[in-house]
Amino acid sequence: MEKDLKREIETGGRDLVGKIRDYSRSQVELWQQVPLLALEADVRDTSDHISDYGRWYSYGYLPLHGSYVNDYTVAVDLATGELVNPAPALYVSAVGSKPELARDEYVLRLIHKLEELDAQKLIDNLKEQVQKPIDADDEQRKEKIKQELGLTERYQRRK
Repeated sequence: MEKDLKREIETGGRDLVGKIRDYSRSQVELWQQVPLLALEADVRDTSDHISDYGRWYSYGYLPLHGSYVNDYTVAVDLATGELVNPAPALYVSAVGSKPELARDEYVLRLIHKLEELDAQKLIDNLKEQVQKPIDADDEQRKEKIKQELGLTERYQRRK
C-alpha cells in the first residue's frame, strides 16, 4: 500500500510537471511577442529602478521568480515557450547554445505561481505601458536596439 501510494505521488508529480511545461509551450505565439513589447515599454520607463525588460529583449528569457531557489531560476525561453535554465546558455550566448530544460523539481514549484506563466496577462500589461508617449531620442534609441538585436513582432533566437 505505502509503495503504491509513493509511486502514485511520484507519477502525479511528473504529470504535473509535464502539464506545467505544456501550458507554457501552448502560449509560444504570445511569448514571442514579449521581447519587442518589453523594448517598447523599457524606452518609456522613466523610473530610476532597473527593470527586467532589458534581459527579456536582449537575451530572450523571462525569469520566473516563483521558481527561484539557491541561485537556480526557471525561465521561459521566449522563442519556444520552453521552461529552461538559462544560465549556461547566457554564458555562451554569443555561440548560440541551446539552453537546458529546467529541472523538474523547480518547475513543480511553479504550481503555486501559475500567474507567472500567464503570457496574455503579461502582454496586456506591457501593451498598457506602451501607450505612454515617447520622445524622439528614445524612439531613435529603440530603433537602434531593435535593429542591433534583430527584434521583430515574433521573436526568434539568433543563431
